[in-house]
Amino acid sequence: MINKLRFNRLGKHTALSMGMLIGCTIFALAMFEDFIHSSRNDYPYFWYESALFSLFWLCFIPVLYGLNRLKASIQHLKTPFLLALLPMAILIHAAVAATVVSGLSSLVKQQGYSFTKVFSYALANHLLPMVLVYVLAVLFLRRKATKTTNKNTEFNQVPCLTIRQGATRQQVPFQDISHICSETPYLAIYTKQSRYLYTSSIKAIIELLDERFIRVHRAHIVNIERVESVRSRLNGDYDLVLMCGTEVRLSRHYAKRFKSRYFNSSS
Repeated sequence: MINKLRFNRLGKHTALSMGMLIGCTIFALAMFEDFIHSSRNDYPYFWYESALFSLFWLCFIPVLYGLNRLKASIQHLKTPFLLALLPMAILIHAAVAATVVSGLSSLVKQQGYSFTKVFSYALANHLLPMVLVYVLAVLFLRRKATKTTNKNTEFNQVPCLTIRQGATRQQVPFQDISHICSETPYLAIYTKQSRYLYTSSIKAIIELLDERFIRVHRAHIVNIERVESVRSRLNGDYDLVLMCGTEVRLSRHYAKRFKSRYFNSSS
C-alpha cells in the first residue's frame, strides 16, 4: 500500500514537472517567435515586453491543474453545463494572464499595461488556442474519469458464477457457495439456501473460481472459508465438516494441498 501511494505521488510529481517543462518550452518559443518577427519587420525587440506577454502560455498550467482537480465532477456534468465550463476556463485564463501581466508591467514600466487592455488582447489574439486546448482537456479528463470509475466498479464488484435456469440467468456470489459436487452430467452447486445444477466439469469450473475454492476429491470442490472442522478417517482420508452441516470427503490424494491451504488461512 505504501509503495502504491509513493508511486501515485511520483506520478503526480512527474506530470507536474512535465507540465512545467512544456510550459517553459512554449514560453521560450513564444519569445523567440517575437524576436524573429521583429527582425523580419525591422523594429526594435524589447525582451521584457515579449516575456510579459509570453507569460500568457504559462497560465495554461494553473487552469489545467484546476480542471484536473475537477475531473470527478466533469464526468457527471451534462452537456449544457459542460459547454458552460469551456468559456469559464477561457475567461479565467484570460483574467489570470491579465492580472499577472498588468501587475508585473507596473513594476518594470512607469506606466504599466491595464488589466482591461491585456484581457482584451488575450481574447483577441489567443482565443483559438484556448478553445482547442480546453476542449481537448475537458474531453480527455472526462474520458479518464470514466475509465477510472469503470475500473473501480469492476474491481469492487462481487465475483459471481452465472448459472442458467431455463430462460433466466442467476448470479450466485462466490462467497455464498459452500461446495460443489459432480452429479453426472451436471455439477451441483450448493449454497446455504439453494442447490443449482450447472453444466460443466469439476476440472473446468475450478478455473472459473477464485483462490478460496479447492478441489478435495475427484468429484468435490469446497469453499475453504466454509470448512468448520477436519476429521480423520485414520486411513489417509478425511471428512470435512462444513458450516452448513454437510460432510464432504477429502481424498488422501488432495489432503496435503488442502491442509497447507486450510491451516495457513486459519492461522
